[in-house]
Parts: sequence; C-alpha cells; structure tokens
Amino acid sequence: MKRIDQKDITLINILQKDARTKLRRLAATLRLTTSPVHDRILLLLKEGYIKNFKAVVNRRKFGYHYQAFVRVETVAENFDAVMAAYHEVELAYQLKDHSFLLLINTKDEKAYSRFVVERLRPLVNDFKTFPVNREIKTFARLDFEDIKACSNRLVSIVS
Repeated sequence: MKRIDQKDITLINILQKDARTKLRRLAATLRLTTSPVHDRILLLLKEGYIKNFKAVVNRRKFGYHYQAFVRVETVAENFDAVMAAYHEVELAYQLKDHSFLLLINTKDEKAYSRFVVERLRPLVNDFKTFPVNREIKTFARLDFEDIKACSNRLVSIVS
C-alpha cells in the first residue's frame, strides 16, 4: 500500500476543492514536475484513497424537484442491490442489520409516491419519509487540517 506523505495530503486537499485543477498548477504547488504529480494521482486512485472524479449536476435543472430521505426496515436479501440499480436513489446507507437510509430524487411528489408504491413498498416492512425542504450542505470534504495533528500516523500507514 502506498505511504501517504504531506505532498499527497496537499494534492488531495486541492483536488477535493476543485478536481479540475490543471496539472501544471498542481505541480507548481507541490514543487514537482507534472509527471510525478500525474503518477501520484494515478496511484492514489489505484490504492483507493481517491474513489473517482465526477461532475456534480444540479438535479433541479433536470426537472428533479422532489427530494426525500427515507428510513427503511426490510429483510429482503437483495435490497441493497435493487436500490443501487434505481436512478432515483442518490444515496443508500445500511444503518443496522435491516435498516437503511435512502436519499431519493424524483420529478415531483407524485413521482415519488409512484416510486414508493411500485418499487419500494414491495420490498420493505416499514418506512418513513422525510421530505427535504432545502439543501444546506451537499458535499463534504475530508478536512486534512484536522488530520495534520495525526500526520505521523498517516505517514506510517502501510499494509
């Protein structure tokens, strides 16, 4: 497993803020040439420190105006795989043995009701809907400023 150093932490911090940062700018910040910076990014991806790079879209621009968190109780064995296949399910977390928290996006409340009746209800024992009134913070980034206190442990991560 790759050893994390301060340059990796700086690189990850910058990419969390803006994954479109130019390689030349990253290299200048890290005081490296572009080739080793590119290699670091590829290795951080390969080792799983960085999961992926993606565009974050404004769901409302695409007509998805209804959003709700749903707490679900189910014993369906394939529930997680089924939910992962639905484009309406933005996030899905297993909370305990048979409890899940889902974030569902639909065009409107009527479409949400249809999703519940046709797709969710047949798989669950119980559920509770928490409609989202407004988004306050949608994406968090790992704060490496707090981690600097633990940087000695980070540097020594080895498998």
